[in-house]
Amino acid sequence: MVKIETEHRIIQSGLNILAAQGSHGFTMRKVSIGAGITLSNLQYHFKNRDALLMGIIDYYLFKCTKIGTNATISLPDKASIKKSDIRNLLISLLDNESKLNLCKTFKEIWAISTRNEVIKKYLDDYYIESALLINKVFGNLISTKRQGKKLVAVLIPYFEGYSITADALPLPPKQIASLLTDIVWDILTLNVDSEFKHCHAV
Repeated sequence: MVKIETEHRIIQSGLNILAAQGSHGFTMRKVSIGAGITLSNLQYHFKNRDALLMGIIDYYLFKCTKIGTNATISLPDKASIKKSDIRNLLISLLDNESKLNLCKTFKEIWAISTRNEVIKKYLDDYYIESALLINKVFGNLISTKRQGKKLVAVLIPYFEGYSITADALPLPPKQIASLLTDIVWDILTLNVDSEFKHCHAV
């Protein structure tokens, strides 16, 4: 229990430093001071900066999974689903204060991944987990594998971009959710298989 509490303090300290100082200000010493522990104690839990960043990515995925699980519970079944249900789901995913706070740190992690192969690989694994989460959230509404692939192809790049650029977007989350709803609804209600075959026949 003490180990888990200490690691939680370390990760919170890391998140705070990434949000306030960016990736250039993110050092093991600063994180240890923010967590109220010695540097050697920090290195006992996370042996180096990469290991700590992986821990932060795991925490980010855990929070996203929790939000996604709550969304799954709130979705009606396929027989009674309405477009407004999809919109409400997307609003809950986008207009979420804890998620928005995490977005500030995700953009720093993404920046680190562009010059750190270890973190890039770990982030790629995170995207695979995110794809599984999307299929879980929309599982009862997906009729074909291609629908699932299309949802993943649209939503993962969007949510990644949203995490990086949320503060600069010209529309509020509810309006963005409405735009995304049209795309998701089309994917879920169109005959994806015949559309796919038509594209290949041209």
